[in-house]
Amino acid sequence: MATPFGLIRAGVAPDHQSTKLVSRRFEQTALQDLVHFYGNVEVGQAVTLDELRRSYDAVVLAVGAGLDRPLGIPGENLWGVYGSALFVGWYNGHPDFRDLQPRLSSHSAVVIGNGNVALDVARVLVKSEAEMANSDLPDYAAQAIQAGGIRDVYIVGRRGAADNKFTSAELREIGQLAECQLILDPDDLGCARTPRTIENDGSARKILRSSAASGRPARVAGKKSSGCISASTWLLPRSRAKKK
Repeated sequence: MATPFGLIRAGVAPDHQSTKLVSRRFEQTALQDLVHFYGNVEVGQAVTLDELRRSYDAVVLAVGAGLDRPLGIPGENLWGVYGSALFVGWYNGHPDFRDLQPRLSSHSAVVIGNGNVALDVARVLVKSEAEMANSDLPDYAAQAIQAGGIRDVYIVGRRGAADNKFTSAELREIGQLAECQLILDPDDLGCARTPRTIENDGSARKILRSSAASGRPARVAGKKSSGCISASTWLLPRSRAKKK
């Protein structure tokens, strides 16, 4: 890329502005006289690895995971199925993925994974326009998401709750979504007690966090949608009514 801070620009969720402030710390280092940044350089084309080794005492190749890893399951190549690198790059304004034009006309979306990126994707899809007002979500992505028909997002983990990779901070944000309710349903555990409904407040966030830690089933329901949350399956309702 021609600009620095690649992961901050193209990897961190657009509504996580506080996280992106780490660029200020990096900038302090980058502005030192001993540090030089060369952007838009393709190693192996513009310069070879051997040339770099001859010019520097040490060469560090920090490339990250630039491509999505396929799941190896039937249907993953169908239209409407996207890897997280593609989709995250699209809603973060990465020039390589700007023209993705993901299918957002369905009522439901499924995110496979239980890491922070999975929660980021789901949260960006269900947040209202007002909730994203302070983000740096590109206009083309914001317009496509707001105009889309997605109302429910299912986050599906391929393993149990003990293997979840998201942080507690990321999970707490789900409990802060507008117009949501958290429902703990004992019937999912085979219990006979009455399900509890907790309004979207601090108690809901606390119970949501403890539910994830213990693996207890729970349900998050919006005004017009509901669904079961199990130890490895999470549903987020859309936080706004579909535009007429």
